[in-house]
Amino acid sequence: MYDATYLCKKVLSIKNDIKDLFLFTDDYRNFSIVKKMMNCNVYTLAKENERGYYNTSFNLLPWNSRKSDIIKVLSMMEICMSSKMHFGYTGACTNDFLSSARDKNCYFNMLETEAINGRRKKTIGFYLHKFFQLR
Repeated sequence: MYDATYLCKKVLSIKNDIKDLFLFTDDYRNFSIVKKMMNCNVYTLAKENERGYYNTSFNLLPWNSRKSDIIKVLSMMEICMSSKMHFGYTGACTNDFLSSARDKNCYFNMLETEAINGRRKKTIGFYLHKFFQLR
């Protein structure tokens, strides 16, 4: 896992004239770090009390809370899909989808310094199964 400081430095090494940045995170502490390090407007949908995603805890929530959280994740995905550029972390399953769906010239892997060449061959069914743990 890479921390927010590493990711900010990596983004700045690739593109340093960012005006607006949306942070897809499940831990608000990352937002606080990024907001201090980046000289731009930083946005997130994470709530101040969020400290990461834990599937066991998520599954214990009432349906309306889970539904709200699913809508939030899908909203974050839509924001990332609509962005001019996406800096992704290849360890996140949502990013597996984003990296395969985005144009290769607009997607930057945080573990590399240039756009990914090629796309992953995973279908939407794979991601739905993974997201809902239907395997």
